[in-house]
Amino acid sequence: MKKATKFLLSLSMLFVLGITASNAQMYVSKIPPVPVRKRAPQPSPKYVWMAPEWDPYGHYYMAGFWGFPPQAGAIWIQGRWSKTPKGYTWIGGHWK
Repeated sequence: MKKATKFLLSLSMLFVLGITASNAQMYVSKIPPVPVRKRAPQPSPKYVWMAPEWDPYGHYYMAGFWGFPPQAGAIWIQGRWSKTPKGYTWIGGHWK
């Protein structure tokens, strides 16, 4: 069970990192509402909560999950909506 959980967490992290690496810039006229979801229990103290994210186009919402930092001391910076003259654009979360 622990191997399956680690695998799924790693796969989810790769998915989020792949999306944040995308260069697509899409704009929306208003920020979509955030669904309310319950946070799963922390698998171990080594894991960091990676807040929920929108896809780069703002079409669907990906639930947050516990991720393993890529290096000691890494901090997860939560994604956010940014207002521009063209509308709102999503800036994805990333490790710092």
